Amino acid sequence: CTARNVTWLGLVEVEDGATHFGGVFACEVDVVAADFQSDEIGAVGIWQPDNHPSPLGESDAALLNRFG
Repeated sequence: CTARNVTWLGLVEVEDGATHFGGVFACEVDVVAADFQSDEIGAVGIWQPDNHPSPLGESDAALLNRFG
């Protein structure tokens, strides 16, 4: 897919025994292939208010509520 109108939203910090930071962006795309795979960006996810991992952590829920 090709991203358009990319907006930097900020950083999210995840603590799972080690501290990790990830960039959070919003963008528009036409289509994302159902079988999309990439070693480089394997953790990229598309979350929408009605389609997200459950349960969501507090920071993920706040991001989705604010920007989703």
